[in-house]
Amino acid sequence: MDHFRSADRQTGGGRLYGAVDRHLSDRVAPRLVDLGSGPQVFAAAAALTEMAGWMAHDSGHDDRAAQHFARALPLRLVPLCA
Repeated sequence: MDHFRSADRQTGGGRLYGAVDRHLSDRVAPRLVDLGSGPQVFAAAAALTEMAGWMAHDSGHDDRAAQHFARALPLRLVPLCA
């Protein structure tokens, strides 16, 4: 998260959107279905998904941004329900 935030500040979110989206799909999503994952994984996924939403918005892809925001909220609520 910190590395993506730092890079976002330096280059702008629109340029990093693809990398963040791939990281979510390739590295984060598989951990969400791992029985050994704790609430911190869902919190990180929610934060990164929200960041991807803002990056998509910055890139002019509001439809994708809306999808990311819609996914981020339930991810943020999972630790509260656990």
